[in-house]
Amino acid sequence: MSKQESGGDESVHDKPLDDDAIIRLAHESGAIVTVEEHQVAGGMGSAVAECLAKHFPVPIEFIGVHDNSASPVRRKSWRLIMV
Repeated sequence: MSKQESGGDESVHDKPLDDDAIIRLAHESGAIVTVEEHQVAGGMGSAVAECLAKHFPVPIEFIGVHDNSASPVRRKSWRLIMV
């Protein structure tokens, strides 16, 4: 997805979480949106929120499955979108 299509920069990160990249993106954008293809609770968004709470608090929006017992998707990449 290009910057024009998304309205901002998009970064895809695999495990383990890169705290320095998350903090840099938060500094640059002033807000973070996490997008997951499975449960939001206890997922990547929670890890990003924990990192930013310690180092650089900014508004965060979590997009994904909320409180649902749907089977998880086995995709291992994470997507962070600067808005």
